Amino acid sequence: MIEAEGRFVTPGAFAAMSEIGLSEISGSGAQNDASVSGDLIAAAADAGRAFNPAVTAIAVTRMEGVTRAAIAPSRTSSMFGGRGALVSLSGAADSVFRPGAFMVLELGDDGARRTGGSRASMWPALEAALRDAREYPTRYRSGQGGAVLNEIDAAAVQPYARGQGMFLVHIENAADIRRLIAFKRANPGMRFAIHGGAEAWQVASELAAADIPVILDPLANLPDRFERLSARLDNAALLHAAGVRIAIAPGPGSVDAHQARLVLQLAGNAVANGLPWDAAFAAVTRGPAEIFGVGALAGPVGTRLSRRCGDLGRRPFAGDERPGGGVYRRRGAGACVPSDPPARSLPPQPPRGSHTLGIGAQGAACAAGCAPLYPRLTTHAGAAGRSESGRFLHPVLREIFLGFSPAAANRKRNDTMALPEFSMRQLLEAGAHFGHQTHRWNPKMDRYIFGEKSNIHILDLSQTVPLLHAALVKVREVAAGGGRVLFVGTKRQAADHIKSAAQRSAQYFINQRWLGGTLTNWQTVSKSIARLRELDQIVNGGSVGLTKKEVLNLTRERDKLDRSLGGIASMGGIPDLMFVIDTNKEAIAIQEAKKLGIPVVAIVDSNCDPDEVTFPIPGNDDAARAIQLYCDLIADAVLDGLTEGQVRGGVDIGASARPPVEAVVAAERAPEPVESPMDGPSGANY
Repeated sequence: MIEAEGRFVTPGAFAAMSEIGLSEISGSGAQNDASVSGDLIAAAADAGRAFNPAVTAIAVTRMEGVTRAAIAPSRTSSMFGGRGALVSLSGAADSVFRPGAFMVLELGDDGARRTGGSRASMWPALEAALRDAREYPTRYRSGQGGAVLNEIDAAAVQPYARGQGMFLVHIENAADIRRLIAFKRANPGMRFAIHGGAEAWQVASELAAADIPVILDPLANLPDRFERLSARLDNAALLHAAGVRIAIAPGPGSVDAHQARLVLQLAGNAVANGLPWDAAFAAVTRGPAEIFGVGALAGPVGTRLSRRCGDLGRRPFAGDERPGGGVYRRRGAGACVPSDPPARSLPPQPPRGSHTLGIGAQGAACAAGCAPLYPRLTTHAGAAGRSESGRFLHPVLREIFLGFSPAAANRKRNDTMALPEFSMRQLLEAGAHFGHQTHRWNPKMDRYIFGEKSNIHILDLSQTVPLLHAALVKVREVAAGGGRVLFVGTKRQAADHIKSAAQRSAQYFINQRWLGGTLTNWQTVSKSIARLRELDQIVNGGSVGLTKKEVLNLTRERDKLDRSLGGIASMGGIPDLMFVIDTNKEAIAIQEAKKLGIPVVAIVDSNCDPDEVTFPIPGNDDAARAIQLYCDLIADAVLDGLTEGQVRGGVDIGASARPPVEAVVAAERAPEPVESPMDGPSGANY
């Protein structure tokens, strides 16, 4: 997909569930690997090993702008439908880029039929099967065997039962979905996504709270079965409004090889029934990629990256950049949108052989036969009377590129100072993408991990960029409202950076040992701070009438209190926001903040738990250069917020003796940093 200036922005749409590549003609038994039957193999079936990149449906699907897909057999004789794979529709021999990405699980009417004919037997059968998998290979080597699974299937299910992979559950009924939510609560380490969910809108808030995404078919509104009696066309819109992560794909029973090409039309129908355009666009690009743990492959637009990613020389994950530009519309009658943008303009139509996406209110996909509406570098007065030059982006792309990116978000505000800018190049140079060794990881960080190299996890910076920007926005808002920001980092390589950043931004810090109860027992801590001030007055006041030994003891006591409490001595109360380096080392601080409802912005490495943090930022929390970059950005955001607060209060900062210095000017004045030979690309991670 290509934006209005002809630049590549995303690799194309993602079919979140399909049989493409598993069968040539669905109704024919010849070359049809979309069905698994028999007692020998069920859960161990591997769709990636059956994928044929040369089937004709792949070429047809690519013509519609769909370039990647999640594939799995759709017909099985067991409640476990086998292991699905993520594939590229490039036609290359090595098209399977994530084998075993998920395990298909039948838990609706089909699951009940395959486990004794009743839901009363289905859930006990699932629990017994998971016990078989978790106890593999002990049970099988001792000769006991499994209660439900044979040895081959138990070995296949084991990593998913332990939370190392995701179960994709075919389920429609609201009551069944509630049971799945309860099952996840009882098994918090397991990961689930729903495929189908015709009645999911009835339990939307519960799904959002349980963080269970839904892959749905916006056309699944017919009550053709008892488990879909409450299906409705605005299912996608209701789920999105409740905060449920969604992706769009044909539903169970409609995923044959030739249905993958329809995902753009399905997204258009969702728009026609209330789903916002940007949410529909995400549901066929970024949404499925993130659900399956490959968010980096969604491309810059899919992950809301800044256009400044071009600083790397080529945009990450981009295949090429093509010429062309302007806004396009369909030739002749039945145009996707009115001919006068920008009320709802379309992304541009690329040169022949490329792909673009246009979703109109009628569900039309403008993938071919489009003509330029406005040429490049021309001026058009928009609906609001403003002139734009060569910037005719779809509102979604405009929001992504000009409204969300770290650099472009600043252009929308009439503030005195700009939110600190950063690029992925800076993060890469600082080593922010290096995680810990693979055996030290926290499985909850799986969604933020791009891959591994030399037994080291590589973090997905395409997710770090927008999450870091969101954190900076929050910090700025707190500072602008007069709130206190507490910097916390007690590890050796973070202590100095934490202190200097807090002092530079006139905030508070703790860079030595965190004293238990610092926040939750603030009344007692306040007494210690009062004692610190008293000792300061005694020691600095000349120590009249005291012996040398008494002065030495008081000085030691003062220094000890100053190391622990000096950074918060003038805080005057609990902070309004806390910034943390290394959530594992500062676990007590985070627990206290959660208890008091204080939002936490934290750097989460591959061995951390992101669910404990309000604003997690995936990144290396050990490398000194990375820590310095994080601290500088947070400090700059605080200063920006303080400046905005002054402007709101009517202060003329231009008349001040020392006006604030813009980040660009400060960077030009700063000396070139001297690299330490010990400051490697990932710090202590090695």
